[in-house]
Amino acid sequence: MAEQHGRVRIDPSTNLPDIHGFDELSQLLRSAVADEESRQLSESLSQVAGDIEVIIQVMAQDRSRARLAPLLMDLLDQLREHHRFLARLSVGWQRLYEYSSYGQALKQFRGEMARWLLEGNVRSIELPLSPQDFQLAAWRLLADGALLLDLYEHQRRDDASLPPSQDSR
Repeated sequence: MAEQHGRVRIDPSTNLPDIHGFDELSQLLRSAVADEESRQLSESLSQVAGDIEVIIQVMAQDRSRARLAPLLMDLLDQLREHHRFLARLSVGWQRLYEYSSYGQALKQFRGEMARWLLEGNVRSIELPLSPQDFQLAAWRLLADGALLLDLYEHQRRDDASLPPSQDSR
């Protein structure tokens, strides 16, 4: 049985968050904000997670190119906008190692999606994309985004708890 710690259930056997779906991750992201940029990043990640959840649900029923390609193209557009937003974040974000790491994960995920859309014959009925591959790539992306958000929030709290520096000049 998972214990509740703050906003997240913790699995006592692993001592890790007990999150089983993109919708649960989306809810967690919406609740973990402290400033405006954090809120905006959280909302953007939540939108991406929601769209990924829809694609996974569709994939469970229908893997046809005609059904999935438009959803993947819409997600690619959303990820492009998300990347633009990421590039406008303040220096407090950009100095974190995880900022670059998340930017790379985002670029890699977009590249994988484009490759999946272009692989195979465009007249083929199904995309050569397995639901497992898509889920794995999506979890990697969203985990990196959640890590960036979490570490930024920890940094902000740590910075806020430091006493003001006293310049002896």
